[in-house]
Order: sequence, then C-alpha cells, then structure tokens
Amino acid sequence: MEQQRSSDFSNLLLDLAYFRESPRIKWTDVKKNSNGSFQLSYPIYGEEVYRLMDSFAAGNFACRDYLRRTESLNSDSKEETAAFIATANIDDLLALLTLYIRGERFCDGMIAGAIESGTIGAILLRIRELT
Repeated sequence: MEQQRSSDFSNLLLDLAYFRESPRIKWTDVKKNSNGSFQLSYPIYGEEVYRLMDSFAAGNFACRDYLRRTESLNSDSKEETAAFIATANIDDLLALLTLYIRGERFCDGMIAGAIESGTIGAILLRIRELT
C-alpha cells in the first residue's frame, strides 16, 4: 500500500529564510588520484539542504509523474521557471521540487543551481502561500 502524502508542509518550510537568500554553494576541488584518474568536484551542502531533502522524503512529497508535469518547462530559463512557479498549484510545485531533488542523484549540483538561482526559495515561498 502506498503511503499517503502529508498535508503538513511545516517541516518542508523550516529553512525558508535560508533558501530565500539564494546562498552560494561551495564545491570541493577537483582531485587527481594516485592512479591518474580524477575525482570531479561536487557541492558541499549545509544542514538546511539535507533537512529539506529529509523533510521531502518523510512527507512523501515526491511526485511520480514529475516529468510529465514539468516537460513543457524550460528549466534553463529563469523567467519561464518563475512564471511557472507563480501560477503553480501544490502538485506542480512538488513535481518541480521532485525534478531538482531526484535530478541531484544523476547530476551533482542540480540542487545547488536551483538554490543559487532562487528557484528553491521561490518554490517554498509559493507552497507557504498556498497552504
């Protein structure tokens, strides 16, 4: 049986002020290993980012059809993303948040880019407005 999505968004919004600041995310340096291979850099996230991801998982907020819900969005366009967020309902906002959180598994720094651009802060602010 599938777990129901929580209707309580308070834990998801705990660090809204942090994300509204669009902080710069630090990255590790590229490192050359003794065998000649390289370890690529990756973002060093603070506790606020991990708390957001943990709250997202604990609330069962992941959207299964996030790709369909966000396919028309050009997430490289800050203006288009802002317009999407401004008119989005809760399901669309959670789909977009799923896109970034799930995307981090396959592309280091996807969340970092969304934090630095203000997108994560805007999503969370819109969720607060709607709840």
